[in-house]
Amino acid sequence: MSAIAAKGLDVTVDDMAEAAMVSRRTVFRHFATHTAVLVAAIAEILRVYDANMPAPPAPGTDVDAWLSDSAVAIHELNRRVLGRAFWDAHVERPGIAPEVTAAIGSLRHARDRYADDLATGAWQALGAQGTPPHWVVDAFILQLSGFATNAMDGHSTEQAGRVSALVLSAVLAAALAGPGKAERRD
Repeated sequence: MSAIAAKGLDVTVDDMAEAAMVSRRTVFRHFATHTAVLVAAIAEILRVYDANMPAPPAPGTDVDAWLSDSAVAIHELNRRVLGRAFWDAHVERPGIAPEVTAAIGSLRHARDRYADDLATGAWQALGAQGTPPHWVVDAFILQLSGFATNAMDGHSTEQAGRVSALVLSAVLAAALAGPGKAERRD
């Protein structure tokens, strides 16, 4: 995972072996192909996100503080676990194995699910009924994405998270105050 975070999908078996402090031969004892290693690493990235994704806020929670802590945690995951692979997961890559393309699709689906869960949790913790408008979920997708993390390069993940939380708090306030609260994304 660390080699993929550093080099993206252009990572070689030698890069992965070096990061794991094993020989190239050892890698191929466990994985038949470069593709198999990439698929396994992407699955592990997804497992790490699943295990570390913030839970929705409990009733009575200070939503702004929860949102700030959650955004910091997600930006930290983005930088540490996903890193440069974020870019590779969002561009067409000719010649990439179908298994890797499918694994990348799993990452995108998980990203949308995480954003939806967090937006809905915040929405309901603020007293709104149902689900947030689609544009609120889209704002969560954008502000909690690896794109936002990388756009704040030169800033700490804490700074990136705090800025994202401020933006998302404003988005939630605007949605709660305005029309279209019952809209839902497809």
